[in-house]
Amino acid sequence: MKKTILLKVDPNEPDLKKIIVAAEEIVDKKVIMESPERTIVSASKVDAVVHEPWGGHPIDCLGYYDLDLQYCAMIYLQARSEKDYADWMDEWIFGVKDRREYVEHYADRFGAGKLQNLRAKSLPSAGVNLGSTFRNDWEVRDIPREAADSAPGLFEVEVNGDG
Repeated sequence: MKKTILLKVDPNEPDLKKIIVAAEEIVDKKVIMESPERTIVSASKVDAVVHEPWGGHPIDCLGYYDLDLQYCAMIYLQARSEKDYADWMDEWIFGVKDRREYVEHYADRFGAGKLQNLRAKSLPSAGVNLGSTFRNDWEVRDIPREAADSAPGLFEVEVNGDG
């Protein structure tokens, strides 16, 4: 049976103690006010804002970088075995002291050019950068659209039992 796992934080959750926003870029308040509908957590609920480039990697961040499909596939493959997943966690989660070291480790392992290839081309729109590389990993590898459409979702996993 397939089960979809959704990860979501509800800022209105009563048990939530602190909200720390990790931002690709710190912008002037006027930029935020130009598109207030893009703000998903009100300032009154935020305890801290941290400037953290590549903070959303391997997931895409609109205007900054695209989804790192190869890296996501690596995680997916490692998660198929408990030992392999533990090894991945040791290397990528517990083996780096912070996000900066994670990015440096990624560049050492896969090359800095890999990250740069994910960087979005600029396409500002009313103060908001909506840029992208305008291509995806399927297109780069000439994978037919039918194969891409039938591929399993990255957050679909096989579970046994009633799950």
